[in-house]
Amino acid sequence: MLSSRLLCWRRAMVIAGRSLTCVILTCLYLFWHPSGQLENFDLSFEYSPALAVSSAKEPLASVRDWRTLIPDVFVYAAHMASPEAFGQELHITAITKLYDTSRCFCTYPSSSKNASSLRNVTERAILENLWERHNLFRTASRFRCPLPSSPVPFQKVGLTCKSKNTPKREGFVEFLLSGRCLNSTIKEFSIALCVGSSLRGKYSDDPSSVIEFVEYHRILGVDKFFFYITDVSTRVLRVLEHYERTGVAELMNWTLPFKAERIHYFGQVALINDCFLRTSSRWDFTGHLDLDEYVATTNSDGLRGALRDSKADWLLLRTCVVRDPVPRNLAANEVNNSSENLHVSKIGGVRQRSTYVFPESARTKYFCRSRKVVFFGVHSVSGMVPGCAAMAAKPEETLLFHFRPEIDSMVEVVEDRRASAAAAQAAVNMAAVRNELGLV
Repeated sequence: MLSSRLLCWRRAMVIAGRSLTCVILTCLYLFWHPSGQLENFDLSFEYSPALAVSSAKEPLASVRDWRTLIPDVFVYAAHMASPEAFGQELHITAITKLYDTSRCFCTYPSSSKNASSLRNVTERAILENLWERHNLFRTASRFRCPLPSSPVPFQKVGLTCKSKNTPKREGFVEFLLSGRCLNSTIKEFSIALCVGSSLRGKYSDDPSSVIEFVEYHRILGVDKFFFYITDVSTRVLRVLEHYERTGVAELMNWTLPFKAERIHYFGQVALINDCFLRTSSRWDFTGHLDLDEYVATTNSDGLRGALRDSKADWLLLRTCVVRDPVPRNLAANEVNNSSENLHVSKIGGVRQRSTYVFPESARTKYFCRSRKVVFFGVHSVSGMVPGCAAMAAKPEETLLFHFRPEIDSMVEVVEDRRASAAAAQAAVNMAAVRNELGLV
């Protein structure tokens, strides 16, 4: 009798031990493998940043400023990711060390007025490096946060990180979500254009170049400009604020919280990914250009027509070189303070370009339906959703003019006046803006 009881007891202990092991393994799996794409989450309601501000105990920091989460982890803004490319996720733009191993979590505080539904939802955040291939100390990154599986209304998200190397280092940052609805209708062939890394150096005090760039590309069909600003003069800022007031542009502060040389070209890859994600649910196509790059096309309907006729979700533009009318040896203050140079038209003066057109593997730029893309690089994209159509524009139809102060005398040139008509229309608008802002 005693032996049978001992046998039963041993069997019970074995079963209990196995059950406990299963529970532990399940918990470990859930901890280390956060859920990916969550189904049936209702995104039909519109997020309201105003409600989030009124319900917050303390004012939230601006979504347009870099903040330090923990040492070597910097975060910028939170956006809803494209359901087509990622499923139900929220992404946070970041800059981190290469191979950062911090453990991070996203918390969604409920904003419901119903007391029974007031609860926070926490999900494990996935930290991804957006490879720049420059092997610098810091790299563009993003946090991917799965959305809650239950439709708890929320207007903000908190990000908590703990450093694995120094467990006592823990940081928390809270973001407001964009006041928009993912299910909103996107106007077909509407275009957004991102500008950032080039808005420095000689362009930091060159209001005429900013005006010409905007007015010319508006003629081609660009609906909205997104300027990421670091350090610009009062005159340039006045121009940018004019376009913001008139609804033509949105301005973001891109002042990095560390020395710029510790990341490639002022965090350009992080900037591009933030801007393309920011525009993915509001505009059909998004592109990224520098202030010395102009789209030139023979299409009678401009850039919008080129995108429409290509029947592509991702259109690659090849580049050629054209001469910048401002001499290389002229000092920046001479260029910018001269009233004569306020009326120098870069694109309006183009009559010739280099015969050589760079191949598809070099110096290209692109416009794409950003909701269909996983990763945005400077010159190309990767990870397009199935069925996404891609093509390169024919240089004889659409080309990117890249202004250089001088063209080597050995470079062969060919006549190309395809930008003249749009430049002439833009010149009228440029004069009106300069007159309104007193830049005469």
